[in-house]
Amino acid sequence: MTAAPVTSLPLAGPLGWAASAVDWMAATGRGRLHLYEQPVVVDGAIPIVWGEEAGQAPPLYRRSCAPGAVVAELPEGTVIGPGGAVVTSDGCVLADQIAAVDRAPARHRVWRGSSRAPVHLPGTAAVVAATGGPGGPFGSFLTDTLPRLQLIRDAGIEPDHWIVSGAEQPWHREGLDAAGIDPDAVHLTRWDRPVRAERLIVPSRPGPGPVIAPWARQRLRRLLHAPDRRGTERLLLSSTAAPEHQLVNEPVLAALLADFGFTRVVLEHHHFAEQVKLIGQARCIVATRSAALTHLLHAPAGGTVVEIAPGTGGGPDIGAIAAVADWEHYIVPAAIADPPDDLDPAIEALAVAPGAVLGALAQTLPGIRMRPPRPAAGARLRHPAARRPEPTTAEGPARA
Repeated sequence: MTAAPVTSLPLAGPLGWAASAVDWMAATGRGRLHLYEQPVVVDGAIPIVWGEEAGQAPPLYRRSCAPGAVVAELPEGTVIGPGGAVVTSDGCVLADQIAAVDRAPARHRVWRGSSRAPVHLPGTAAVVAATGGPGGPFGSFLTDTLPRLQLIRDAGIEPDHWIVSGAEQPWHREGLDAAGIDPDAVHLTRWDRPVRAERLIVPSRPGPGPVIAPWARQRLRRLLHAPDRRGTERLLLSSTAAPEHQLVNEPVLAALLADFGFTRVVLEHHHFAEQVKLIGQARCIVATRSAALTHLLHAPAGGTVVEIAPGTGGGPDIGAIAAVADWEHYIVPAAIADPPDDLDPAIEALAVAPGAVLGALAQTLPGIRMRPPRPAAGARLRHPAARRPEPTTAEGPARA
């Protein structure tokens, strides 16, 4: 079905706002609700910092009210901007579609409107464009676009059109293909290309910023046909192709981890479907902080991720994903190193102590028998005693 530009005037700035599509429908008596699930309270997991500054890293949010799952149908709705801001037929912006923890809704660019006339889509169109979320565009695609796509299908709807954020990367096309989306039904939304739909399907977002609703994990796993059985593979996700946080001493770490059954994988060199399969087979992952770790959202529960990160605060996005995915999350602080001559200076280069990585792994994996590093004075480690291996030396069990 071909979209045709309308001959009306350009889209002026919105006139007001509504908290959500559900609120707008209740206030106006217009629209239709296809699916509704209650919000839930999610307790944030506390990542474990391992190394010289061992202890607990406080999460950004200890407790969050994750949004419920809603699929609403609005008459003559408009989508403007790459993040998928929704404007109702009477000019109200849906605040939950532009919400961000670090920006007031009143400062959103959607209020400026557009200098271009909107493109009109006949029939039914669904907006699954993603805002900036965990891990940048790729992370938003996994945690926002794909789960909401499945949410719409769970409501019994297969739209004529899908409105998505534009991306030039292969994973965008490969991911939509894995979801069974016809390329001819995909429409990219930009600031200079508003899209107006005869009937606009608006699914709720999984959450603003670091908050991720459990329903997003459930829907993503269903969409990707993720396995339920916990994997057995041990993976070192190589940072050599990552846009940031590259590990300069990765070859040394890879050689050491290979002795304990770890396989080094450059995830960026694999097709999207292959990436999903690799993470689905993993039980333990070591990686620098990157968008690739958002794959944990669809991985079978019960694994362990060791995140090599600058500083000890940890990435709240990765922490939230690990918590929802029910993966144990360790952080090994790394030093910022001088980048090699062949590395872009804009990419942050890291160097990590391999022994610190092994120390973190020794807490959960059998066969890694390393003496854990001594915690800093006053630090407390959140390790259940039943899972802590007995410290050993080269000569045998350590003695008091």
